[in-house]
Amino acid sequence: MSDAEIKAIGVMLASLRNVDENSVVVSLGAYAPTADTFNGSVSATVTAGGHSATSEAVDLANALRLARAKLAREAEARATKAEKGA
Repeated sequence: MSDAEIKAIGVMLASLRNVDENSVVVSLGAYAPTADTFNGSVSATVTAGGHSATSEAVDLANALRLARAKLAREAEARATKAEKGA
């Protein structure tokens, strides 16, 4: 890969991060076929507000959606707990 190709990948990865997220870490892996993932899978970790979540899916878009959904559920649970404790 050339330097320009590597830089282009970095730009694409940076565009995945939403403004309210501290970071998005994408890990690509080729795993042996399983009953759930015949062609391997992709995992993504999203960090926002000091909390992070990781999800694995058959493609990057779904891995990001799942990780972001985990963060949203966890934030909701923290808010509910805080309301009950207040």
